[in-house]
Amino acid sequence: MPDTEPDEAVYDRVPSTVEAPEPPQVDEFPADDAEYGYYDPTTSTVQPLPPQALSDAPPDGGTSEQTVQPEKFDERWLKEFEGLLYVGALTSTFTWLGHRITIRTLKTDEVIESGMLIKDVIGTPGEPKAYQCAVLAGAILSVDSKDLPIPLGNAETRMQTRYEWLLRNWFPPTIDNVYQRYWSLEIKAREVIDAMVKALG
Repeated sequence: MPDTEPDEAVYDRVPSTVEAPEPPQVDEFPADDAEYGYYDPTTSTVQPLPPQALSDAPPDGGTSEQTVQPEKFDERWLKEFEGLLYVGALTSTFTWLGHRITIRTLKTDEVIESGMLIKDVIGTPGEPKAYQCAVLAGAILSVDSKDLPIPLGNAETRMQTRYEWLLRNWFPPTIDNVYQRYWSLEIKAREVIDAMVKALG
């Protein structure tokens, strides 16, 4: 007579669980050789960060390679009401294996949409890589001055189209590198905001 009930599952080993991807650790990031800029979400244009906006020597004698100079903030951030449209909107342009890539921070609706794009693979071994592709579907502005494929006449499926294109065309090493760059950009955006908070009191 079996030791288990008929409907009870029997495993040779404990089933593994799939955890949501975590941001890379600081020591996993590529060298910070990126060129940062401000992103205008209303016109989808990029405004380069002035060279004076980043200082090599932090004023407090710290060890960070670059610190943000408060007087070089994007002035649009201070506009009444609409200024909040620009807070945290930054871009990063970098070169990887000879290719010039520009990415930007995601808006809140895009963060939510990236989660919705992967709903069919949540809890599977493919979830972490799918999530990376979903984030990059919204973050990538250009590769070698070219945009990723976009749907014709239907903006609502833009991220879906780009997500599926990344899944089918880019190999994991490229996804990993650009995703790490995205998290470096998110960290930089928060550094800029923190410096602005301190500057404005």
